Amino acid sequence: MGKLKNVILGPVPIKIDNRISQKISILPTTKISTRIGNLFTGAFIKVADQLEAENMKEIPKCHCVIIGSDEFTYIIENEELGLCVNFCVFPIHKWKNKTDMQILLMIIEELSHFFWSIKDERIVCDKVLEIMKRFKGDLQLTDIYDSKWLEQNQN
Repeated sequence: MGKLKNVILGPVPIKIDNRISQKISILPTTKISTRIGNLFTGAFIKVADQLEAENMKEIPKCHCVIIGSDEFTYIIENEELGLCVNFCVFPIHKWKNKTDMQILLMIIEELSHFFWSIKDERIVCDKVLEIMKRFKGDLQLTDIYDSKWLEQNQN
């Protein structure tokens, strides 16, 4: 099995909901602030709620790579001739000027791509909205995504 280079070992300010704790690992290569940790925690709770509501039990394990730059290194170990890794990458250094809602949206969007195997950027918006409504029930797509982009990317 390969490994992420420069992973920071030790506690992180993120709590993973017990319902999905065996399906998520946190691999930070940078320090995670309490604010960002709380947003990840909230996102994990709402994603777990959605997975439970849909009775999705057979999901792959997601390695959440949290980075503080635009790159990371994954090392293939000595005897490995191939490698398949399931991960989402979160470049938190780009989140400094984002609102809590925008950060939640980014986290939930990547987890939605991953857990629901949705590749299409427009289709994933509907799943993200469904999960985001667990925070605020009256949200509409245009509250969280640019209306011009939605119009251009209609299914």
